[in-house]
Amino acid sequence: MRRFPRWFSWGLADQAMSSATNFGLTLIAGRLVGPDGLGVIFLGFAMYLLALALHRALVFDPLVVGTAPLDEAARRERTTEGLSATLAGGVGATVIMVALGLTLDGPLPRGMLLFAPWILPAMLQDLWRGVLFRDDRGGDAALNDLL
Repeated sequence: MRRFPRWFSWGLADQAMSSATNFGLTLIAGRLVGPDGLGVIFLGFAMYLLALALHRALVFDPLVVGTAPLDEAARRERTTEGLSATLAGGVGATVIMVALGLTLDGPLPRGMLLFAPWILPAMLQDLWRGVLFRDDRGGDAALNDLL
């Protein structure tokens, strides 16, 4: 019987931890604010996921795929460039979410303000996870996601 590659096992563990975190936070939010307040949380979370999806499409995926065949020095240089792009994008997304949260009317924009401070840390965590998997350090990537 053929065994799963080690990277697949770490990837599965990493995704399980990420999903458990998202589910746990949603469950806690639902219990704290009730069904009426969950819409506010959902809008903020949706904007947060949109920012992460854009980061993945514009920075994360091109960086990981484009640098995988390179030597270590070239990967390190490109990873530094990806870090700079992540920092700029994270700050930009945070500013946009705060601006929208402060200017729009109603209770829903509060959700954007709740999630805005977490955009940059989430993008950085996502970038490191991808770089660690690229460098065949799946155990470290899973630990990164757990933390």
